[in-house]
Amino acid sequence: MGEEAARMSLAVLRLQFVAASGLSSWLIERFGGTPEDEFSHVDIMLPDGSLLGARNESIGGKPPGVQIRKQGYDVWRRRVVLALPVSAQAAAAAMRFGVAQIDSGYDQSAICGFILDKNWHAKGKWICSAFATAYLQAAGFMRELIVEPQQVSPNGLALAFSAIGARAV
Repeated sequence: MGEEAARMSLAVLRLQFVAASGLSSWLIERFGGTPEDEFSHVDIMLPDGSLLGARNESIGGKPPGVQIRKQGYDVWRRRVVLALPVSAQAAAAAMRFGVAQIDSGYDQSAICGFILDKNWHAKGKWICSAFATAYLQAAGFMRELIVEPQQVSPNGLALAFSAIGARAV
């Protein structure tokens, strides 16, 4: 494959890591890992700029759970976007997985377990960081971890994603 063809076959996976306001966000930040640059939520940034992620509340007329939401659907105290160049095939695999999860419910029990260091995941439901971890696994860039995806915090995922080469944009 020529250099030009190789460049054209690349895509980029982008994740938006944010810190929100409110008690649940504070708990996730405090119990989710590192004390510096804490995050309480992560979304997958789609090529058109919209955001695919799991939320526990209705936003913009969409129910809780995995949905596509408009950029800027909330106001963040902190926001970092990490990007990783990948093959078009890897991006397509991740997108197929992500789209298949739309309308999946929010995993409130996993959040309670997460804060108490328990794995209380409800099958077929997602928290934001578990969904984004599984998305990266579907792309082939996040191998099996020593914990279940439901036990990966937004902070932990930001660290793991940067360790495999993602950089702030």
